[in-house]
This record gives sequence, structure tokens and C-alpha cells, in this order.
Amino acid sequence: MNRRPNTPQAGAATKGDRTSGSNGAGAKGGKGSTDLKMLAEHLGLSKGTISRALNGYPEIAEATRERVLAAADALGYRPNRAARRLATGRNDLISYIGTGSDWMGIDRAFLSALSSTLSDQGYGLMVSLADSVESAEEVMERLLEEKRVDGFIFNSLHPNDPRLDLVEANQIPVALVGASHAEGRARTEPVPTISLADSAVLDGLVDYLNSLGHEHIGYFGCDAPEVLQRQHSLTLAASSGNRGIAFTPSTCVPAEQLGLPGHERQTESASVLSDRATALLERKPTAVFCGCERTVVALYMAARDAGMSVPSELSIIGIGSSQLASWLSGGLSTVTWSLGEAGRLAADCIVSQIEGRATAEILSAGIEAQFVARSSHGPAPRALG
Repeated sequence: MNRRPNTPQAGAATKGDRTSGSNGAGAKGGKGSTDLKMLAEHLGLSKGTISRALNGYPEIAEATRERVLAAADALGYRPNRAARRLATGRNDLISYIGTGSDWMGIDRAFLSALSSTLSDQGYGLMVSLADSVESAEEVMERLLEEKRVDGFIFNSLHPNDPRLDLVEANQIPVALVGASHAEGRARTEPVPTISLADSAVLDGLVDYLNSLGHEHIGYFGCDAPEVLQRQHSLTLAASSGNRGIAFTPSTCVPAEQLGLPGHERQTESASVLSDRATALLERKPTAVFCGCERTVVALYMAARDAGMSVPSELSIIGIGSSQLASWLSGGLSTVTWSLGEAGRLAADCIVSQIEGRATAEILSAGIEAQFVARSSHGPAPRALG
């Protein structure tokens, strides 16, 4: 049997090929082969200046920081995470806790953008999905006790939200994506928020539906998140009133009216949603806005049971990111936002706080909604006779 000579495999380094460096890679290697010393020599700066620039220290001039970041990206520099943690006292890890049945809690575009933007800035992402605010609070308490994360991102706040007590007591950064409901809180500073602005679009849609002959509009809200649903209902009620058309809302009973703290709202069951959908259709609206995916499903099923055709007898418009938009026959007309952009802005918001470079613009960024017209809405049905 012929035997091959004992030669190095393709790509393997021989004794004379290796150069010094913290990662054992040569200066002319590919991405990730440049270490801190090589980056400093390339720029003619000290390693201390390079390190402070990369870690966002405020004493470094912005022009120098941008120059260092650009060179680090071009040369493929990847920081030694253990050394960075030792130098900064941080974990370089952010916790995102999605609560309840909110569509955003599991939105792929949002989580992907959040994760990749954090990664680009040297941070990791820990994702948790909690059934309730109480469950999310327990997760936070454990993470804070173990000192595992540098900040938290929430997808909604509730009345008297106990998570804010934890954030304030531990002086840890937080960023909110969505609606804030922090009544009764004595905060010296507002909660940093990536707002999802849709009032102008909803007002324009009421006018548009009215031009299509709709004179009775409904809103079918739920608890995902409850605060946002209330805002939608108020906006649509005002828009309908301004145009002299009827408006019928169907929203979940506020937790406070049930004798519960606002944060103890439980997810409505399918049977409760079905009953509310049926009751709403009995009021005879010709167009209905749905506040979440579960209300879309419940309303479609109630319309089917009532023998109503969508959109010839009932127009349905969803609010929020919805996978149902492409699944339903003809597609669901939807008011939506770029949740990818929301993820990117949330990452920038939390990191800027951690690194001491937050600005008013970063702490109060907003994303405008847009209307995507599909086949679930149309002209109002003609009156018989």
C-alpha cells in the first residue's frame, strides 16, 4: 500500500509561518486577525487610546473614535472579550424580556436586528419570553443578583410596572420599545423609549374608509400590550367623531376594573375573544381595526360563523407586525412599522446609555407607521333595498 508523505494539511501553519499576536493570527490574515497592538501601530496611537475609543470612553474625541472604529472594521479587529470585561467591569450582555402575547416578543426581524446591532458594538443578547410581568420580574431579579447583564430591553410597560423598581434600585440602563404606561411613578427622567407612532396613519385610514362609504367603524383590541390597544381605541374614536361616523370599540377589561394591579393582566382565552368578536359584529360595523393577531383570527372566525364575506361585507385591517398578512387568502391589510429598525434603535439606545454617550435623540427615537394595502378591505357593502 502506498503511503503519503507526512506533510501539513492545506491551511495548516508550519513552525516558521506563525507570527506573534493575541489570537495567534498573522497581520496579513483575514477578518479577525488584527490584535490591539497591531491596530495601535497601524493608527500611530497608544493601545490605551485605542482601547478607550473602542469602549466609548467620553474623554476620547469623536473624530478619533470614528477613525479607530473605521480602522477596526477595515482590518477585522475583534476585541478580546475577557480583557474588555476586566477593563470596563461590564458583562457585554443585554437582556431582552418579551412579556405576554405581544407580537413583537417573537418577531424575527426585530430580534435579528437587535442581536446583530448589539454584536456589531461588542455586546451579546440574552432573550427571555415571559407569560406575565411577574415572570419577567423574577427573571430580572435573578440576572441582577448574579450580575450577568449590563441593561434590559422591554417591549411594553404597564401601570405601576414593578420592573421599573428593579431598574431604578440597581441603577441599570433600560430601553423600551412600544408604549409606556408608567402612571404613578416618581421618575426624575422619562423611560428611554423607541416609540411606534401610528396615530397619523390611523386618522388617515378612517378618512379613507369613510370615502369608501364606511359609516360605522369598529376596533377590536386585546391585551398585547394593553396600553397600546387603549391608545389605538382613543385615536380611532376621535378620528371617527371628527368625521361624524359611528365608532364601536371592543377592548379587554382593564386590569384595574377587575381589582388587579395593571401589571397582573392575564392573556384572554380564545373563548373570551370569540365572544367579544361575535358581540362586536352584532353592532354592525362595516370595517374593523384589529389590535393584534389573536383578534384578527377571532374576528375572521366570527365573520365566517355569521356568514359574512371579507371584504365584500366586512373590511378588516390589522395593526402591528403580522405573519397573518401573507397567510390569509389575498393578504391582510395592515398598519405596521419596521421592527427591524426598532431593533436597531433599541440596541443603539441601550448601548449609548451603558457607554455614557446617550443623546436626547437616541433616548426618544420614533418610528412612523405605514399602511400596507392588501385584500382584506374594500368599499362598504351596499344597503339592501
